[in-house]
Amino acid sequence: MKRRSAAATLITALALVLVGGAAQAASIDPFIGTYVGTAVVESEEKITKRDLNIVISKKDEGFEVDWTTVIPKEDKTVRRQFKIRFLPTPRPDVFKAAMRMNAFGAAVPLDPLKGDPYVWASIRGKSLFVYGILVTDKGGYELQVYQRTLKPGGMTVRFQRIHDGKKHKDITGEVKKVK
Repeated sequence: MKRRSAAATLITALALVLVGGAAQAASIDPFIGTYVGTAVVESEEKITKRDLNIVISKKDEGFEVDWTTVIPKEDKTVRRQFKIRFLPTPRPDVFKAAMRMNAFGAAVPLDPLKGDPYVWASIRGKSLFVYGILVTDKGGYELQVYQRTLKPGGMTVRFQRIHDGKKHKDITGEVKKVK
């Protein structure tokens, strides 16, 4: 009898933790807005700056992150723009990318085994992380991590590129909220 009572208490406590955890999932709301600023890239040869523009908006049941990086080069300016829609998953604070439509019209992630990045996002505390992983031609991996952390008036941003366990890039910057 004591075992059943203890088991019932444990199950009830576990259910309360699970329900409570789901109810306390972080919201994208504090991140919504338009941000502009710069990032600094330090290499052995020089320090360069990049212009950043980030727009985070609600879309249907999820959200969208649209960011542009402008990289000045000696002979030209390189502009990289990404726009990714994220949808909730059964895990609180973890979001799947909806980067293409399947045959049934549902938004789904890309396939990393076809050379596409597999992308997801998570919210932890005051930080929004966007992860992208690629399977390289030789079967290794490249992981890209975009971290955007809220601060008064804007965000700090950090981009890291890791290739088979070795860090290849670490870029930091700040953006101000303009809208």
